Amino acid sequence: MRLPIHGLSVLLLTCSLLQLQSTNALARDESPLLKLGEDKEWVSLTSYFSVLEDPGNKLTIEEVQHPEIASRFLSEHSPGEALNFTYSRSAFWLRIRIRNESNERTDRMLEIAKARLSSVQIYYPDENGIYRAFKTGELLPFSTRPYGNRFFVFPVSFLPHTEQVLYLRIKSTTGIIIPAKLWMPRAYHVYERWDYFSQALYFGMAAGLILFNLLLFIALRDLNYLLYVGASSSLAIALSAQNGLLAEYVLVDSSFMSTLFAPLGFAMATAIFIAFTRRMLSTQEFLPQVDPYLKLLIALQVFLSCGYVISYDNFSMPWQVLSAATMVTLMSVGVTCAYRRQRSAYFFMVAYVALFLAGLATNLTTIGVLPANLITTMNAVQLGSAVEMLVLAFALADRFIVIRREKEKTQREALIAQQNLVDELRSFKNDLEVRVAQRTSELQASNATLVSALHDLQVTQGKLIESEKQALHGERVAQHALAEQRQFVAMVSHEFRSPLAVIDAASQLLGKKFSQNSDIAPILARIRRGVSRLSGFVDNCLTEDRLDSGSFKLQLSSVDLPILMMTVAEGGRLLSERHRIIVDQDQEGGVLTADPLLLRILLHNLLSNAIKYSPPDSEVLLRCRNVEEGYLFEVIDQGDGIPDDELSLVFQKYVRGRAASSLPGAGLGLPLVSSIASLHGGRVEIKSRVGQGTNIAIYIPSSPMAH
Repeated sequence: MRLPIHGLSVLLLTCSLLQLQSTNALARDESPLLKLGEDKEWVSLTSYFSVLEDPGNKLTIEEVQHPEIASRFLSEHSPGEALNFTYSRSAFWLRIRIRNESNERTDRMLEIAKARLSSVQIYYPDENGIYRAFKTGELLPFSTRPYGNRFFVFPVSFLPHTEQVLYLRIKSTTGIIIPAKLWMPRAYHVYERWDYFSQALYFGMAAGLILFNLLLFIALRDLNYLLYVGASSSLAIALSAQNGLLAEYVLVDSSFMSTLFAPLGFAMATAIFIAFTRRMLSTQEFLPQVDPYLKLLIALQVFLSCGYVISYDNFSMPWQVLSAATMVTLMSVGVTCAYRRQRSAYFFMVAYVALFLAGLATNLTTIGVLPANLITTMNAVQLGSAVEMLVLAFALADRFIVIRREKEKTQREALIAQQNLVDELRSFKNDLEVRVAQRTSELQASNATLVSALHDLQVTQGKLIESEKQALHGERVAQHALAEQRQFVAMVSHEFRSPLAVIDAASQLLGKKFSQNSDIAPILARIRRGVSRLSGFVDNCLTEDRLDSGSFKLQLSSVDLPILMMTVAEGGRLLSERHRIIVDQDQEGGVLTADPLLLRILLHNLLSNAIKYSPPDSEVLLRCRNVEEGYLFEVIDQGDGIPDDELSLVFQKYVRGRAASSLPGAGLGLPLVSSIASLHGGRVEIKSRVGQGTNIAIYIPSSPMAH
């Protein structure tokens, strides 16, 4: 049970001694008269007040009783549960006449149910008719209140069949709304318990939601939960200050801090709520044009909250305007995101509409647009914020559920993809093993055929030597053996082509699959180099056989030289990874009429010879120039060079220099180059110096038919 402090006994005593005619001015007072009875538990005093505005804040109790000033009191004002003077720097004097018509002393509780009034003074006459004052208010310590309550409550007592006049002087830096009631003590105590129970219910709910979301933030490290905790905590602190609970239970003797906590709390809650909205609705992604303005609103809210500390009077009205703009902006953002079917926007709109309507009702009441009543003056923001906290808590819970479902879905898809990849790799491995085994068997068979063929060749050569003793018979045998040799080489070359193509394709496929495997990639590179060398040898053999047949004809077509040069260079890089192959050609490119296959074999032989006889890490230049109605192809290396006595022999079949004796080769490359150039009406030039490298130039005319 709440006990009044020492001033209560004085107030009761002096009121009980008041006589019916306590002052001469009362006899002339024509303001409304409140008659006390036992039939009503409470009475709204709004319609019984006479009001006098004091713009200069200088009038005293003696001056307002003077007939000239007393006549200025006005009894006509808007009906409602509270007087509303909106924002004003004036002080307001309220006068009320009360008559006790009962036969007993009547005790009452005069309640002004608004906690944020800077100054509240009540004046009552003593036994000598001299008015004494009780001064309290938000700017004074809580101990100045005659009755301990979050609102301003004054116990008063009336003797039977007496009439008295009470004066109230009220001034505030906030909106001046005065919901005044006169209660029966017992009814007021019941009302008081329910009032504090409802406050405990609200703040208990807020504390539970804040603690729950704080634990979720600690567990999930999701900033949305921390912003929710910050906004809800700031709003709860602001409402506790707005409702007087902070001054009653926490800042009992710190009136200045109690005054600042409400505006600071509302400003910080708004700033954090805007940040929460940005993350919840992903405005940076979905509304990039609006997101910078939301950041600006956050900065302005923080700035005004700092301004409150300096001067509340100067920053109060700008904050009201900024809050109205913020509410409209956030409503527009929510509607836009909901229109775009964002799931979070639906929760946001329900929560924000409740808070928006509550804030709008409070602001419109403060500026006098809406009438002041129990809902608009006290409970609107609390009701709206309660709905907002609950709905946003559900929104965050829904967000958690959605994130968990998406995570589970992603994990399932990853497991399925991983299993599919394993199955695919296992199948590919089995298929590759079968193919490799098959191609290996084919190569072994081809090698056996080649060995047998070589043996037959040796036998044939022996027969040729023996047949030289017989001129005519030996010539026929030699021609027959040469024809068999050509047929055999062609057959063997054709037999090698398909296995080599399969091995090369398989190695390329494996190279793509295991490009990141440092153990397998080098092995595949060696396989491709071996295949390339063997393919080149087969091409040389087949081409040589075709050229020697006597019935060969060029297959002329247009050759895109840039593509040809790049193809030959790529083939050279495949032969060796340790040589730098540089391609130099005219920027405008060019087109040459020639046999594309023979021209590629020509350049490939020149480039492979240059790579073979050049030291590792050296450069090999492949050049093409448009000169003299034709094209000049050059291959320049940095090898050991060719001695002068061997330069005239390099274009003869099966002739190899002394430096080439330790290197693989058959002596067919340069003779084949010379033959292909001659077929195209071109020429071959070779320049070489020992120790400085070799330069082989091939001139091919633009139109071989002209030659």
